[in-house]
Amino acid sequence: MDRLSEKIGRIVRHDYFLLALIVLLAFSLRIYNLKSEPLIGDEIMSLGIVKHYQADVAGMIEYLQEVEIHPPLYYILLRAWTALFGFGALAARSLSLIFGLAILPLVYYVGKRLFDSRNVGLLAAFFTAVLPMQIEYSRLARPYMIFCFFGLLNIFFLWQYLGSRKKKYLVYFTLAGLIGLYLHYSFMFILAAGASYWFCRIMIDRSTLNTEIQRWLLTVGAIFIGFFWWFQYFLYKNMLAGVTILGMKRSFSYFGFKGINIFELIFSDLIWVDRSRQVILPELILIILVKVLLAVLIIKLCVKFGNDVKKNNFFKNVIFLTWLLFSLVIFFILSPQAAGYADINERHIILGSIIFVLILAGLYEYAQRRSLLIFYLIFITSLLSFNMKLVNKKKFYGYDCRFEKIAGVVNENFRENDLVINYHGYRPMMNYFLKDGIRSVEIYPVRLLDWQNDPYASRDTLGLAENEIQLRSDKSDGKAKEIKFDYLFSRYKPARTWMVIRDTSDQTLSDWLDNHGWAKDNQNKFGCGLELFVKK
Repeated sequence: MDRLSEKIGRIVRHDYFLLALIVLLAFSLRIYNLKSEPLIGDEIMSLGIVKHYQADVAGMIEYLQEVEIHPPLYYILLRAWTALFGFGALAARSLSLIFGLAILPLVYYVGKRLFDSRNVGLLAAFFTAVLPMQIEYSRLARPYMIFCFFGLLNIFFLWQYLGSRKKKYLVYFTLAGLIGLYLHYSFMFILAAGASYWFCRIMIDRSTLNTEIQRWLLTVGAIFIGFFWWFQYFLYKNMLAGVTILGMKRSFSYFGFKGINIFELIFSDLIWVDRSRQVILPELILIILVKVLLAVLIIKLCVKFGNDVKKNNFFKNVIFLTWLLFSLVIFFILSPQAAGYADINERHIILGSIIFVLILAGLYEYAQRRSLLIFYLIFITSLLSFNMKLVNKKKFYGYDCRFEKIAGVVNENFRENDLVINYHGYRPMMNYFLKDGIRSVEIYPVRLLDWQNDPYASRDTLGLAENEIQLRSDKSDGKAKEIKFDYLFSRYKPARTWMVIRDTSDQTLSDWLDNHGWAKDNQNKFGCGLELFVKK
């Protein structure tokens, strides 16, 4: 009996058993309500592209080159995944879920190797399991969780190379970098952060200057050459910014003042992400408390080690991670992705959340245990309400999360010769859920009278001009809009008209409908951004 108890005790205390419990916790947080949560706009767009080109991968690649703004690897993976498991919300999101779970043992291993401590590895994995940013993007059918996984591999291979100077790690670093770039352009932030740290190390330690400079140039060159096939399309999309399309100019600013508190906001969103942006007072107090206590802990450690900082392996690794974290943030701030065009812009540097928890867990071996455990407890407590918002059905949703509900109402109440009119690129998102045969058109771009005349447009996908409206400002006057309305109602001759998320501040359409004998059907109030107009 004693031997059995001893054996069970060894199993329970074993790293892999504890790691399995952490993975189980992470799975429960990521799978809860996953099937019932509505698909958001970006997910629907990705699935629509894959669905339309399910039998034509070459056509999909061409569409991504000419119309979309993302590289092809995620779409290729999603195409294969949906071919096996279907297009349901749970099936589509499970690809990200797998990588969201797979990153946990990787975080454990990286933390263990960096700080030579199993405790650090387990703590880092646990923090990752409960981190809102990691939970959120493990639950979405988007590439961010996947390129976060390869981003961690990328910086770990760089760390291994810098410690051993073995060229095989540069090969692994290059391969992980190429995979990341073909998943998402934002991987450039990760590569820039790693390459800049390596270059600075070369400049500081000049004992092997010539050899290291050659290897640095060869590695960066290999990544550039490996990505050049797709880089030309990245340049094409950027050059397209200077072209006026149907009277529309790009309204997306690459640079500009983004606020004096931008660093603090980005840091907060990486850790305490919240789509609703509705942080209540208790949450704010806990967040401030975590930041203050973390600053105190870091100052104490610096004082404690004093002049031995350069000799201490802990500080060397913390400097490595801190450089990567701040470099990611700086490169991100200098990019258009930080311009505030989405609810969670920090998804482009999602790896920063992993780097942060590695630093946080690394403190375990060097800070005073009692005060550190209190800090950890406060930190975990500060995450609880944010995680509840993420996994609860009642969490905040914008209009781009309501297409399934809106389409369901239309499907149930649709009559022959009805017409669905959408605003600002919503057409394929609505069509994803609408029954086949239901006619659906788009208001914007205004000067594009018929979406079928837009290159590469289909029922499932945006055309070139429709896709560009996401980054451009359509300032068409009332006359141009009236011409568009005249065309649509003459071309489709609807018996009734469904308006999806109408811009109520624009009176042009309301006036046109009123002048042409249409009125809102007040007997049927559907809500959720859907209105029905009928002949007077």
